[in-house]
Amino acid sequence: VLSEFLGVAVHELLYLRNIYPVETFSACLYLGMQVHAVQHTELSSYIAEFIHVAAPSLCSGLADALCLLIVEEQQLKDHQEGQSNINTSEERVLERYIFEFDSALAASFHNECRKSGSNNTIFI
Repeated sequence: VLSEFLGVAVHELLYLRNIYPVETFSACLYLGMQVHAVQHTELSSYIAEFIHVAAPSLCSGLADALCLLIVEEQQLKDHQEGQSNINTSEERVLERYIFEFDSALAASFHNECRKSGSNNTIFI
């Protein structure tokens, strides 16, 4: 459930903030609500892998927050006498979204699931 929620939240934030062109997304339903999902294969896979790594850490209490940064890459030119220009880049944070979790509560839930033998959680 946490993996699904985080995935929907990331996809929807990218859609609502116009980070990628509208054509990159398709409308779908999640819990009876219309949401948007990235259709670009590589981007969708990147988000899924990100969630796949983050969710277990959040559920086990190893992490207590997930941060989504929207960055802009800026090209910089260094001018040095006697040498050609050297191009470098720098990232500037445009937006920051933080999902905070009660790690003690998550760890407690995780331990209860293990005690009851429930080990059928699937992370997407």
